[in-house]
Amino acid sequence: MIGFLLADRWRALSLALGAVCLVLSAWIFGLPVLGGGLIARLDRMTALNASNVAAHRQTKQVFRNAMAEARLLDQARLARVRAEQERINDHALEDYDRRMADLRARYDRLRGQGGAGAASSAGAKPMPGIPAPAAGSDEAASADGLSLAERYECSATALQLDELISWVERQADVLPN
Repeated sequence: MIGFLLADRWRALSLALGAVCLVLSAWIFGLPVLGGGLIARLDRMTALNASNVAAHRQTKQVFRNAMAEARLLDQARLARVRAEQERINDHALEDYDRRMADLRARYDRLRGQGGAGAASSAGAKPMPGIPAPAAGSDEAASADGLSLAERYECSATALQLDELISWVERQADVLPN
């Protein structure tokens, strides 16, 4: 039989080409016994790629949703912190204004007492039983060497520093997270 095939080169060539085509078609299309061929494998890989692409898109969408939620939570947190800080600022300003008004009223009262006891409005002698005030204006020095105006300035500065310390402590208590 081999002699029959080899006797005619064209016949042998065509049989070899047919065998190659048969093997290639089995490799490409597959056989039921051997399983799927290249086309079946391509279909499996295409389906796997499609599922990977869908999973990637879903992951990106989940990430976008998480970022949007985080942005909303961050905006709510910032609004809460800002509102708390504004409340602290308003309270500190009201407290400072109230304490400063009390200090000014006390200063005005003490300044008014300094000149009232010296003499009556008609220029008469001072009233008996009331000690004579220190000579000079409200700038005159007291026992500790400070005038009333200097004491007022010191008190005003101390009040500012006290309110600033209180404000910083309250601001530090605000949790930013």
